[in-house]
Amino acid sequence: MKIREIMKKIFAVKISYLINAVILSACLFLMCFGCKSNTLPEEDDDEETFLFLEYLSSTSTESVSLETIRQWLDRLSISYRPEDVYPYPVKAGTPEWGALTEPERIESLQIPASVLAKISTEGLLQTCLESPFIITALYMHGGFQNGMEWLVENLNGLRSLIQRPDAPISFIGKFFVYLEDFEYGRISSMDLFFFELLLAQDAVVNKMNKAQEKTLVWFSLVFKNIQENNTEIFGEIHIDSRSLLFAKLLMKDPDFNDPVIREKLAVFTKWVHPLDQQTVDYLCDYVKNKYNVK
Repeated sequence: MKIREIMKKIFAVKISYLINAVILSACLFLMCFGCKSNTLPEEDDDEETFLFLEYLSSTSTESVSLETIRQWLDRLSISYRPEDVYPYPVKAGTPEWGALTEPERIESLQIPASVLAKISTEGLLQTCLESPFIITALYMHGGFQNGMEWLVENLNGLRSLIQRPDAPISFIGKFFVYLEDFEYGRISSMDLFFFELLLAQDAVVNKMNKAQEKTLVWFSLVFKNIQENNTEIFGEIHIDSRSLLFAKLLMKDPDFNDPVIREKLAVFTKWVHPLDQQTVDYLCDYVKNKYNVK
């Protein structure tokens, strides 16, 4: 009996080890392969990312090939045309929207919990960008940054978006879509302004790894050139929204210790007011040098 009991115990232990080994293997598989979609790891961890970042370094932000960028995003499994955008029940410009009070409008823009639980981050970003209330709210609540914070506090979709770990990746895909939209005249300066303001929120910036930072800086510089060369479409640039992202990245840099610039940028990032051209140029030169882009 004792020998049988001992054999049973040994067998049970072996089975337990086997089960744990299977579970561990499954977890490693998911980490290595299941998370491949919608990621952009550090360049040292992934050859494709390294090659993509080398492409960005060698490609001027003034000469961009849409087809090449599309091929890179496909190779890196970064999606950019979500099919699960949530349709708001009340549309802007309709009599129903015009009849709503502000609290009623806010209520109509809440995304059901069941939708938030399954919507992709790309779909959620596009849903937030299509909100009919965002531009109005930015002007109504004491400055652009205060307006953005008010929106995040009151709209559960925005709040969920900036909390998602893969939020930075969704902005990369959307930047590409904006490039395509520009080619066909389907983009406005206010669309881009809100998008870049949202991108530069601390909750998003603090989730970026170096590869994501470089990619988003590169796209931002592309659109800086586009806006400056197409004032008939975008109008004059009074507030350089991409400077907010550049300022946030500089403020993250522990090696940057110019107290005068830091103080100026601290005020700018709080209120998002117009910056003098010298500071705008300084920020552009800083990110170009730091991330090795042209």
